[in-house]
Amino acid sequence: GHIVAFDDRGHFLYTAGDITRSYAPTKARGETRQIVFLRPNTFIIFDRVESTNPNFRKSFVLQPMALPEKCGPHWLITNGNGRLFVQTLSPSDAQVTLYQGPTLYTYNGQNFAPSVENNAASVCRMEISPKTPAAFDCFVHVLTATDAATDTVPLATCSPQGREMLVAVGPRTFSFSLDRLDFRAMK
Repeated sequence: GHIVAFDDRGHFLYTAGDITRSYAPTKARGETRQIVFLRPNTFIIFDRVESTNPNFRKSFVLQPMALPEKCGPHWLITNGNGRLFVQTLSPSDAQVTLYQGPTLYTYNGQNFAPSVENNAASVCRMEISPKTPAAFDCFVHVLTATDAATDTVPLATCSPQGREMLVAVGPRTFSFSLDRLDFRAMK
């Protein structure tokens, strides 16, 4: 893959990458990731994934160092003095599966446990997938890092507008194209 855009605007930073070539052409037609870092602690992650077969399962994966817990509209990951709020805005029919213990390194019935662990390993694999198969899927996540005492963060929203996806976090709104790597800060 390669970085196709980088823009530091002070109060936020934007970057985009095309990782299509990381996948076999028989499986993926396109895979891009756009990230907006809203200083000081929030990330918007916008993934566009197009497969050659709608039945190929697509997932957004996190490998946290502590077990996530569902709390209202958020998933919370608390580890030591830190907490990560995970908001899944798209797919709207998201299915979240947590793999831990003996299933942590299992995929499609096969075990891929590392032969050597040099660093602390994650305790869970969190996979977020659409329930309904489609050739094209859009994943939108908002991750906010806080201290462990924080109980809530602003609720983010996501709404399709024609061939764009509008993502609002607090007073800021961003537009992401559904067709190509295109991005605009609206507010």
